[in-house]
Amino acid sequence: MKKFFLFIVLILFYYVSFAQNTFPGNGDVLIGTTVDDNLNKLQVNGGIAIGSNDENGLISLFAQSNVPLSTRLQDFSNTSMGAVFGGDLLLNNFWGVAININKGLLNDNNSAQCTVIPNTSSFTINSFISSDSLKTLFVVRNNGNVGIGTTSPQSKLAVNGTITATQVKVTQTGWPDFVFDPGYHLASLSKTAAFIKANHHLPDIPSAKEIKSNGLDLGSMEKKQMQKIEELTLYLINAKKEIDEVKTENRKLRKDMEYLKTEVEEIKNKK
Repeated sequence: MKKFFLFIVLILFYYVSFAQNTFPGNGDVLIGTTVDDNLNKLQVNGGIAIGSNDENGLISLFAQSNVPLSTRLQDFSNTSMGAVFGGDLLLNNFWGVAININKGLLNDNNSAQCTVIPNTSSFTINSFISSDSLKTLFVVRNNGNVGIGTTSPQSKLAVNGTITATQVKVTQTGWPDFVFDPGYHLASLSKTAAFIKANHHLPDIPSAKEIKSNGLDLGSMEKKQMQKIEELTLYLINAKKEIDEVKTENRKLRKDMEYLKTEVEEIKNKK
């Protein structure tokens, strides 16, 4: 009788345990479904909750009942985000990734500190401003352009704001050492002065109007400024040479004057 009773219990246990669970011979495990996709070893038709019976989400990890420990994966297909009870990380197919979620609804004001939204054209990091407004903090476009404080970077890195750094390195080619080549034509100072009087800026240097319209190319400007510095050095060298020649000529003139003075004195004395 005991064996028969045990047999009945085992049969009931089998039907209760395996009515919605299937274990095909290929090693797959099916829970809540009998259709094997032959792609995944574990297939679950329904939500998974660890540490709680909460079913609000595809996968939820809980430290205790209704208090998320770290991660929740949800499948929201529209703007209705549903309830989130607090936690560190939310993943879903509408917003992407929400980090540091506060208690309440995700679409409540300030309910998420940061969201990461991937799509076909960009990858963005955003901050909630209001229930229906996001502030984009960082964007990476699919062309590789990165924007900080701007959503439309037109170069590899665009920053709308101040950059603070201890060092900036700009790689350049064509550094203007050619200024010191023997065949380099150094414009005369009078010609340079005439250009400045007519244009109100140095030759080969963009005007204030051009800088306002086109911005300042740091690499190009560094090269042009260095060219001007090297030209100024040549002007100083030439000026020093001319000054030394004048000094030499003055010494010779003084010597000649002293000689003439002596001759004049001798003539006077003979009289």
